[in-house]
Amino acid sequence: MRTINLINDIAQFHEYFSELKEKQNTIVIWQLDKLSNKRIIYHSFINDIQEDSTTVSCNTSNDETYQFNPGDLFFYIETTMTIFKSEQVSTQNNFLSIKYPEELKFLDEMEDDKIKAVFSAINPSYVKETPKYHTLESDKEKGYTFVGGEKADKENPDWERVEGGGRKEKLNSMWEGALNQHDQDLFAEELSFITLDEEDKIYEGQRTAPRAKPPEGKLVTVQISDESRPQETLPLHDLSQGGIGFLVFNKDAYNSGEVIYIKGFDTKKFDSPMFAVVRSVREADEMGIQFKVGLQFITDPSQA
Repeated sequence: MRTINLINDIAQFHEYFSELKEKQNTIVIWQLDKLSNKRIIYHSFINDIQEDSTTVSCNTSNDETYQFNPGDLFFYIETTMTIFKSEQVSTQNNFLSIKYPEELKFLDEMEDDKIKAVFSAINPSYVKETPKYHTLESDKEKGYTFVGGEKADKENPDWERVEGGGRKEKLNSMWEGALNQHDQDLFAEELSFITLDEEDKIYEGQRTAPRAKPPEGKLVTVQISDESRPQETLPLHDLSQGGIGFLVFNKDAYNSGEVIYIKGFDTKKFDSPMFAVVRSVREADEMGIQFKVGLQFITDPSQA
């Protein structure tokens, strides 16, 4: 990924937006609605640039009225493989004014393919080209559910280890009374699918719960413990006996201190959910659109 900062190269920002306007390139503008947990998305184009005030004016492609909530917006331009985040200045009917973003991010092929996969799953019309390496599957309630990633390289020793069942890890004694045998076996099986970072491979014998990376495309089903929101299936980021991490597109989706039910992995469900408490929410990629929720496993919600 290549990044251009506004403070260092404003002239290139002028040139970039002028070219978008001249070519009338389609822009996908979106915002995550926190109440519905769905994306508000519009096809748009640039109709004016104010270089003195460093603002850009956009219109919807079909004259549809913008219905964004207050807050930042995200922008994706497929033709230039670019993404950025910007602040709204004003919105009226099908007119939108935004400030120049602080930075423009030019994606590499794999990063761009991930973005294509997200929008293709929501509505294939949002992008012109079909993603080559990543796959997501539509979900009527949530808009999409992540179900795939980069194509697996079966020549890779780590993949062979995963496909063959991996290393069987003995569960800590804390799980013996907290999980029944079915759930212990399911958890142990998921732990066997992980691959360790190089540093953790070296120090694995000295760690009680080494950090672990599951294969691309692994999913986890979670729900906030008060069940105030529906359960959702999310991409699994990391897993160990001590904790779990999953990916979201809204940094406010989960908050530190919340107790979360871990209900299952992929299509396999626990008889009774595991408990985990949110310890951190941080950016998971340089694009600033994915966030990793880090959780610590607990055996009883009162431990939170």
